[in-house]
Amino acid sequence: MELRSKTIITLRHKSRFFTRESITLLQNSGTISLPDFISLMFLMCPEQQFSYMYNRIKNLRPTNFPGELNLFDEFCRFPDWERKLKEALERVNNNLALFSLNIRESDLSADDHQYCLNASRVVLYRVFEGLTQKDGEYLVNQMMRLGAPNPEEDLEYLELYFLFWHIKGFLNVDNQEGFEHVAESLRKIGQKCLSYTLGYPEQRYNRFVFHDDFPVEIYPIRDEKNAGLCLIINQVRYGGKETDRDSSLVDVGKLKSLMTSLNFFVIALEDVGAGKLCESIKSNIEEHFSKNHSIFMLVVMAHGEKGYLLCPESNMETVNEHSSPNSTLEQDKTNVVIRSGVAVKDIHNSVLECIVLKDVPKILILNACRGRDFFTAKHYIECLMAADVAKPPVHSQVDFITCYSTLQDFVSLRDKEKGSLFINVFCDVLSKKPDMEMCELFTLVNARLMQPTPAISNGFKVGRQGHELKLANPFEFTSSLTRKLYLKVPKQHN
Repeated sequence: MELRSKTIITLRHKSRFFTRESITLLQNSGTISLPDFISLMFLMCPEQQFSYMYNRIKNLRPTNFPGELNLFDEFCRFPDWERKLKEALERVNNNLALFSLNIRESDLSADDHQYCLNASRVVLYRVFEGLTQKDGEYLVNQMMRLGAPNPEEDLEYLELYFLFWHIKGFLNVDNQEGFEHVAESLRKIGQKCLSYTLGYPEQRYNRFVFHDDFPVEIYPIRDEKNAGLCLIINQVRYGGKETDRDSSLVDVGKLKSLMTSLNFFVIALEDVGAGKLCESIKSNIEEHFSKNHSIFMLVVMAHGEKGYLLCPESNMETVNEHSSPNSTLEQDKTNVVIRSGVAVKDIHNSVLECIVLKDVPKILILNACRGRDFFTAKHYIECLMAADVAKPPVHSQVDFITCYSTLQDFVSLRDKEKGSLFINVFCDVLSKKPDMEMCELFTLVNARLMQPTPAISNGFKVGRQGHELKLANPFEFTSSLTRKLYLKVPKQHN
């Protein structure tokens, strides 16, 4: 009986290819370039080592690569690194490296053909490879418009940006969390086909990511550690005990503490004269608003009249910031020595005239009275019964939101110990919801001010017309923002 001859194939184990000597030869020959090395590390590194690896390679440049790095030591720190390196070299199409290592398909066992790299990272790498350098820059800028945090320094490679965003929790390169932002950014820069690579076709994206047909972009915060500049101007001394605004110092303390915690650079000025107010606003913006800042907030607290804020100087005027009839509140209906006020529109224009604030979202909060009347349950019922409700005006200039601490014709409530009711509620809501969109936050503040604390308002409740005097402090804001505005980068965007 004739025996069939057997062909015996000896399979060499992968560890025989990836030795210190062979990897050193690759390193010395320059077969693995810096872009290839960055891609290999992105594909191979386990999530637990992201921070270490990112900090180790973010400053590498072609002129200093590999430098003191030993590629073998870098690769072998990862679990199952031989299989990962072999697959990663294939993914980056570095056939020269495979050839130099004398790796052939017939040299590998069946186990070596099983994929071991994370599929989500492989898909991202395909996207990176499909973009030109200019498109890559457009992608990064668009991602930051959608709220992606900005690294403290410029990065040369998309892999590093995505590792940074993963570390900061904006997305997850391993489970596709946050990939909808990548898909939207790709579409924005004209790369729809690449967005489909991520598994987010346009119709699916519009249906599930946004809840309307017109998705709104987000104002980017370029540097989370330097979110913006907050300028507070507080007018305190008006020439008498009955007219001084001593309790406003409590408001300033709360605002400074809160805005500092949100990584704003805070400047607080006191008793700025009417003739210097607008110029002081401009000079402080020009001097202190840095290139890393993304948002500007101006808070002016003073006595007020319709369309004007009153400053502590010279002429005789009537102060119109009143407090509640409640005995615990300051009584400010007194003629005092002050200067004629500064028009709100002049304050508004002084901000708009600053070139450094071009395209920057600007928040103006005016904490002052706008009349003599108190807002009571009677006024609220009249508003509900009114047939036509006038809409607040909208500024023609974009990227601006203006907030008045009370409605037109009404006083702004202030407790003589606790400070302004509006500032108290605003700080309380913002401290609890720092990543809420600003227009939504102001709406929530307004709802709270319609049901203020009994200690300040003596228990305001909505009742029928003719109900006994119960106080509230509703305010209004006007907006010409063109994007969603956050003071803190939200973890998720709707």
